Amino acid sequence: STSTLTDGSVNTTVQANTDAGFSIMTFVSDQQNGTTLAHGLGVKPSWFILKSLDEDNAFYHYHRGVGSGRYISWGAGSLGNSGSEATTTVWGNTDPTSTVITAGTGSMSLDSGHNIVGYTFAEVEGFSKFGKYQGNDATDGTFVYTGFSPAFVILKYNSGSAGGTKNWYMYDNKRSPNN
Repeated sequence: STSTLTDGSVNTTVQANTDAGFSIMTFVSDQQNGTTLAHGLGVKPSWFILKSLDEDNAFYHYHRGVGSGRYISWGAGSLGNSGSEATTTVWGNTDPTSTVITAGTGSMSLDSGHNIVGYTFAEVEGFSKFGKYQGNDATDGTFVYTGFSPAFVILKYNSGSAGGTKNWYMYDNKRSPNN
């Protein structure tokens, strides 16, 4: 079931599972820099995604590993083929809180009156983990401790001097389940 949350500057319709650390929100944009949006998790999210349902544009990601002064995009064509992008406007240069996330303006289309969907994720011990790591160019890679055996992993190149595109990579334990 959904509920309407009024904790932010714009009302959000939210379906939240606090045990899993996940919520889905929808709202109508007001195109204001610094719009606050209630997420319903009760804890600070580590990652969230916003996408306009009215336009063919990218998914815009906040990740605690890159902070509110940057964003990561995920979309068709060249969108999402770079590392994180510096910005002070997409997230209003504001980290999320236990009650709201902040959406700004800039590259992300939050035109007034547009329908937007958002997905928020918070860490749950033994269930989910969000972070970043530094690659080491070794054959067996960098060890990243999660505290559990993950069933699904998403990786995104963030920064550095590696050539080529900086694509997204997703791995799970159901398709080609190798270590």
